[in-house]
Amino acid sequence: MESSAPLPTAAGPVRATVTVPGSKSIANRALVCAALARGTSTLRNVAPGEDTAAMIDCLLALGVRVSTSGDVATIEGGDGRVRGGGVLDARLAGTTSRFMTAVAALGDATSTVTGGEALRRRPMSDLHDALRSLGANLRSDGGCLPVEVARGELSGGVVRLRGDVSSQFVSALMMIGP
Repeated sequence: MESSAPLPTAAGPVRATVTVPGSKSIANRALVCAALARGTSTLRNVAPGEDTAAMIDCLLALGVRVSTSGDVATIEGGDGRVRGGGVLDARLAGTTSRFMTAVAALGDATSTVTGGEALRRRPMSDLHDALRSLGANLRSDGGCLPVEVARGELSGGVVRLRGDVSSQFVSALMMIGP
């Protein structure tokens, strides 16, 4: 069934303030960037939900100071490093699993990134290989979660990824770059 309705035409310039709902994808990227920045960051309109909660819990496990109030998150950045370790449970959040694998490579302790059963079946070997090529110390079974990330010294350099891999791999690598 098709239906249509005419859209009204404004009589003049439109002046309005629009609040756009938060995006979990953008929220998780912003949380990681804030965690790795120098100083305190305040993020507003942070999307609620399980993926965002998983990211915040993982950052807390890595020693990042995060406080939330409604849709506002305040993060004390680690100036390019994270200080904790342990189990980083991404739950069912693919973005969290990929970003935390990269961020854990900046840590001073061993971390194990894991997640729900469905997430543990998703391939991540391209990201693992890229991180290893930069000096990260990772161990996984078959290129999937769980992955153990031990302290390593990232050396930087050129990384090549296939064109058909997840853009989250590229984002993860870019966020941990110097």
